[in-house]
Amino acid sequence: MATATVQVADTIQTPITAFTDAGVYTLPRDLRFSETHYTRVAFHSDLAIKLPTRYALADYERYVVNEESMDGGIRANESSERASHFGELLAAFPEFQPTAHQHDSHTMHWLLIHRRQHQRLRALPAGTFRVPDARFVYVRERRFFREHIHPGIVQVRAYGVELWDMLTPGGPGAPPPRVRDEFQFLKEPVGRAIQAVAESEWADHINWYIRNFIYNPESRILWYIDSKPSNLIGRRTNAMNRVSLLRDFADVRHS
Repeated sequence: MATATVQVADTIQTPITAFTDAGVYTLPRDLRFSETHYTRVAFHSDLAIKLPTRYALADYERYVVNEESMDGGIRANESSERASHFGELLAAFPEFQPTAHQHDSHTMHWLLIHRRQHQRLRALPAGTFRVPDARFVYVRERRFFREHIHPGIVQVRAYGVELWDMLTPGGPGAPPPRVRDEFQFLKEPVGRAIQAVAESEWADHINWYIRNFIYNPESRILWYIDSKPSNLIGRRTNAMNRVSLLRDFADVRHS
């Protein structure tokens, strides 16, 4: 496959502008990933490099490609997101078109539905709730003397305090979580940022799991770092997480 390749490790400070959508990039050999259910994540300089896990790819195959009905899912695929309408989605993102013939449509479709989600969230009105800039790329990884090419996301790294770390521990027999004393001064701006989006038309496109949010006290920005498309999010659990965030940070109680 003849594609231009940029070594991620070429510079110590690699800006997001060094990457283009649908480009192919080689990962440094010493990059170390941590893994959640949906994503493998590594940090390099001011970038977060995110690769899908096998569970993420299986969910994509099941609910997007095969269009199985997700029990309690937020929404079905939009028409343009259907695998059978790949050409329609590709036409919406012309930057992917020059290399479309070099990659299988299945892998590029995974990138495109994540790019579509990012476009949707970047349309949020300017305010204190933001989504980091990102590129939707192929990454070349060498493991066990073999080369693997994965779809991936290169995202500007969000710095600040994770909302998870602002709360007291919960659990069976423990009092309900509350914002810890040392973070009380951040509770009001965080709560305002959450409430502005939680009560807007974008609410169902956000994965409200608490670890997806980082607040930067200096810029006063609440960063939302998740990349999962909303057609892969379950409604019930997501609604419970949203209610919890509104309760803990905005003092909003739902019956």
